[in-house]
Amino acid sequence: KCWQAQVNHHGEHFHLGYFYTPEEAHEAAKAKRLELLLQEHICSDGHPDWGDGTDCLNCGGGTKGTTN
Repeated sequence: KCWQAQVNHHGEHFHLGYFYTPEEAHEAAKAKRLELLLQEHICSDGHPDWGDGTDCLNCGGGTKGTTN
């Protein structure tokens, strides 16, 4: 029996594959959710942005949700 891991994020679907155990599938989904969360909080200069999303807290510029 295989276990499938999937994540939906802001209307986008991510198929992460099939795994031999439910624990492996859970870990894959957990890692993808963390990756997507962190991508939302990085400015275009690569700084963490935990503010309101309009300006980077470190450089005062950049764009939320993009990476170098």
